Parts: sequence; C-alpha cells; structure tokens
Amino acid sequence: MMMRMNMAVKIVVAGALLSSVTIAGAVEVPKIAEDDGCMACHRIDGKYLGPSFRDIADRYRESPDATNYLIQKVTEGGFGGWGRMPMPPSDPKYVTPADVKALVKFILSIPPKK
Repeated sequence: MMMRMNMAVKIVVAGALLSSVTIAGAVEVPKIAEDDGCMACHRIDGKYLGPSFRDIADRYRESPDATNYLIQKVTEGGFGGWGRMPMPPSDPKYVTPADVKALVKFILSIPPKK
C-alpha cells in the first residue's frame, strides 16, 4: 500500500513567510499579498481585475531588471501595461519596501505556465 504525502516547503526571506509550495507544484497565496490587499485585484492564476501573478512572472521573468521594474510598479502604481485598469500605488504607511521586494521575488519565483 502506497501512502501519499503532502509535504510543503516553506520559503522564508528576511524572516517573512512568503508562501507554501507543495511538492506537486501548487502555489499558495503569500501572507504578504493577503495582508497588503494585493488579492483584491490579483490571483495566482487567471485574470481578475489585474493580471495573475503567474502572467506577470511569465512576462518579466527573463528581463534582467525585472525585480527593480516590478518593485517600482508596485510602489508607484501604473496604467496601461495590462489593459485599462490602473494599479494604484502601494501605501507606504502599510506596505514596507521589504514587503514589496519580498512580494516581487515571490511573483518572479512562480513557475511558468505549462
């Protein structure tokens, strides 16, 4: 009889729990994204009000300046890169630069669509 194990790997950056990734490859929403309101417009997969985190990763993953570019987008907001819905800037009273950097690193770590 074969037992199926559901093991999770915890990813920790600067002491902040970012996500749980199961052995099967399913990606859970990071606590930072939940706490900072990102999930009001984004999902891991599938367009909602904004692009999915996976679509963002797929578009920018190979860019040498992807991390800095996305940190700037999350911090300052933007318009037009993904359609007509603007992305508001993050509020520095609630979202720290370390949170933004950790979130961007998480997004870029999401595996490509198969």
